[in-house]
Order: sequence, then C-alpha cells, then structure tokens
Amino acid sequence: MCAYSTIRRVQATFACVAIATMSLVARADTEPTLQYQWLLDEDPGWGTDGEWAFGVPQGLGGEEFGNPDPTSGYTGENVYGVNLYGDFAIEIGGPYYLTVGPIDMTGVTGSSMSFWRWLNTDWLPWVAAKIEVSNDNVYWVTLWENGFVEIADDAWNHWEFDISAVADDQPNVWIRWSHEVLTGGTWAYSGWNVDDVEIWGVSQSCAPGDMDCDGDVDLADFEIMAPCLEGPVPGSVEGCDDADLDADGDCDMEDFAAFQAAFDGQ
Repeated sequence: MCAYSTIRRVQATFACVAIATMSLVARADTEPTLQYQWLLDEDPGWGTDGEWAFGVPQGLGGEEFGNPDPTSGYTGENVYGVNLYGDFAIEIGGPYYLTVGPIDMTGVTGSSMSFWRWLNTDWLPWVAAKIEVSNDNVYWVTLWENGFVEIADDAWNHWEFDISAVADDQPNVWIRWSHEVLTGGTWAYSGWNVDDVEIWGVSQSCAPGDMDCDGDVDLADFEIMAPCLEGPVPGSVEGCDDADLDADGDCDMEDFAAFQAAFDGQ
C-alpha cells in the first residue's frame, strides 16, 4: 500500500512501497503553484519590532509629507504596518523588522514571493526601507530597497520578487521588511503597509493519481483521469501521460487499480 508524507502546506509528495508488481511514478509539476498564503485576516504572529504592528490601519498620517495610510487591507481589514495610527517617529533608530519564517521550501524550485504594498517614506540617506530574504537567518540578500526619491503610494500596489537563488529547496527561509531612520532632519511619513503575502514555486513532484496536483487524490482527479482509460493499446490518449501511473505506455485497469489505492477521498 502507499502512504502520504506531507512536507508542504499546499503540496505533498507520495511514497509508494508497491501495489502488486507495479511501481507508481510521481510526476513533475511544471507550473508555479501557491505554496503559502497569508491574507492577514488573523494575526499570523510574525516577528515585529519598533513601530511595526498588526491590525487595522486608521487612514492617518501624511499631513505634511506623502499620503495617509489606507483604512483597510488590500483584502480584509488587517495589515502589518509601521505605526497604524499615523506617521512614523523621526528619531534616529532601527533597522526595525517585520519577519516571517522559517518557511519550509524543501522540494520547491523557481520560488517567488509576492505581496500588496502601500508605502510612504522619506528617501535615502534619511530613511532606509528594504525587503530581504535569508536561508540561515544570519546572511540576508536584499530584494529591494528605496532609493533617492520619495515614495508616496495612495493605493495598493502588487509587488513580486524572485527568491529562487536563496530559497529553492531550502528547509528554512525567512523574509523580512525593514524600516530605519538613519539621520536627523528626517521627514515624517505614514510608512509601510503590507498585506496578502504569498509564496509560489514549482514542486518537484506531485503524488501519483493527484491529477490536479492539489495535495490529495479525490473525485476531482478521477474526472481528469477517466477519459484517459483507453485500455492496453499502444500509445496513449493525448494529454494523459500523468494518468499512466505504472509508466507502461498506456492507461488501463492496472492504472485504475493504482488510482484506487491512492484515493483518499478528501
């Protein structure tokens, strides 16, 4: 019989001992799929310091420079932000971090991170804002940093970053956003607002029988497999390679028996 070994929140690998004399063949997933998602409807408990906080932004700040905070998240009410009740403090200090992790990216390649941003900040050399990624929580690679111009968002913006060089197939990955006041004379802005963070990537394999590669083998997978059951005829129906669970060049009752054994009905 076969058994699942779940190593991902969204994807799973499948370990098979044997079904009769057949060996099931895991298939590679070729398109990025959602690995992790935080919509921030509830507090995920990420690491914060300084003025970073979780909650509902109040639409304040931006009276002298930039624009106010939003009055809600991109979806839902909550965000992570720097001072949800107005402008950030202008005293020299930081860097102050919002940190998520460790995240298990074992078996995932082509990884990327995306989120929705509403940011208002002074520019270098007065204030530094960064996004960084690490696979050891010691050495950090910069994905983005503010430059020498003001950032004054007045709407949510979708941002995406390639993190594959650091995160691919790593058991522990951290991502952080930072805010730092570097020198005196800084102007006060409403700061960071972050919502709907997602991690995407290509899983190295999907479970045999998991035709839609969603982490289980159920009726939705059978609906995909059923048209492929053309019997022991040379060749296979176009698009049915993934239904050939015993990798013998056809999709027949032996493959259906393997599918039945893998079926968990969830």
